[in-house]
Amino acid sequence: MRINFEGEITEESFNDFLEKISAAESNVDEFGYIKPIEFWISSEGGLTYYALAMLDILERLPVEMIAYGDLSSSAFILFTLFKGKKRMLREVQAMTHQGSYSVPIRADGSHSRYDKIVKAYRQKKEKEIFAEMSEIWKLNPKQKREYLSGKDVFIPNEQLQSIIDEQRKENTKRTY
Repeated sequence: MRINFEGEITEESFNDFLEKISAAESNVDEFGYIKPIEFWISSEGGLTYYALAMLDILERLPVEMIAYGDLSSSAFILFTLFKGKKRMLREVQAMTHQGSYSVPIRADGSHSRYDKIVKAYRQKKEKEIFAEMSEIWKLNPKQKREYLSGKDVFIPNEQLQSIIDEQRKENTKRTY
């Protein structure tokens, strides 16, 4: 079965994804196993928490993820963190950047006294995530500086392919 995911990762597109996944889960072979799913993705990104929820769901199923077109922001995170079988077409354009955070605001428009604490916690978490992701992404020093300064970092196709190849080797090691 083939599932296409195009466009921004939003609550609406996540709900559509859930409907498609539910249909795919009911597509079983004569032994009751879910038939393999091809998950095609081209996305400019969107809400990271929905992308991570998608990741959790996809890793529980027999999925091959195939990237085409645009692979940016949270879609890039989804693709690079996916531990299953994956590949990409040659024309893929990949980009990452630091996430943006909203600060809680009260109904009257004033800020909470905990804003500074929340912001500091989120910045700490962002640094932890960046350390892990920069290892996975194999960012060079210039890319790391751009990422940390809040700029968009475009990932060349060859670099993205080397990420996939290395993850494939790691997955092969775990299998045996």
